[in-house]
Amino acid sequence: MTDGKPKESRTDKLLRILQVPDDFKDPTLPSGVFSHSQYNAWQICGQAYEYKYITKYSTPEYVATANGSAIHSGIEHALLEKMAGKVPDVVEGLEMISKILDDKAQNIVDWSVGGDDAMDLNRLKKKAQRLYKTFYLHALPRINPLAIEKGFAKRLGDVPVIGYIDLVDEVPALEVPGMTPEELALAPKKRVTVDFKNPRAKWSKAQLDTNTQLTMYAFVEGTPDVRIDQFVDLKSGPVYHRGDSTRTPLDTEILVDHVNEVADFIRKGVFPKAAIGSWGCNKDHCSFWSICRGKKR
Repeated sequence: MTDGKPKESRTDKLLRILQVPDDFKDPTLPSGVFSHSQYNAWQICGQAYEYKYITKYSTPEYVATANGSAIHSGIEHALLEKMAGKVPDVVEGLEMISKILDDKAQNIVDWSVGGDDAMDLNRLKKKAQRLYKTFYLHALPRINPLAIEKGFAKRLGDVPVIGYIDLVDEVPALEVPGMTPEELALAPKKRVTVDFKNPRAKWSKAQLDTNTQLTMYAFVEGTPDVRIDQFVDLKSGPVYHRGDSTRTPLDTEILVDHVNEVADFIRKGVFPKAAIGSWGCNKDHCSFWSICRGKKR
């Protein structure tokens, strides 16, 4: 509460900043708006979606989400500094990540991850900082940020969708091996919509070409060029991969149709459980396992 008024939600703040009309929201949807996170969550498990977005059960912090959030914050800070014409301080980024993980660690219930029961705060910090250093050394010099954490509010068909795009990058439209920095600077440019990931393994071409988050961003930005910047922590050390892809008008049309189909199911109260044995239906990946298929009978 501030001055007797309820705290403004992140959604309402975004809509206010973007000066979105009041009738943008759809009262038949949770929170009045939709997002890629909601769209993806319903597809993984409709029942889990209901628990999270309709019933609004609270969920614990996970090692993976804490790690990803801390790295994203460090990356965002460095890109904002670069966009402002400053040289980002790597130590400042590392300290920021450490502090964020100190705060998040208080809410992590299960420290085991991927069968590793030895994970703790110190190891998590080292992991996140390794990945951030990889970004700082190998990705940051190649990025020319036009926008960072760019908020959007756009209708996909009849569905009001909001979200944040990690990065809109400016790159040479044609890059020939052997081009000098001066030649690259003079080359025609194009915009690329980028999302940052820290997966366990490098994405395949099929994953890049069918990722619906990138398709949604291509629709929102009106650009066919999309990319996943991946920071993978291998046993041999962290590596950086740029995964480039493109989207056609047909790709975006198919996604818009499906987003509307999923939203209609939600409006009708249709929340099917995930298939038994699917990757997300177990105690390691579902926050609601203990009150769903994992409950004692």
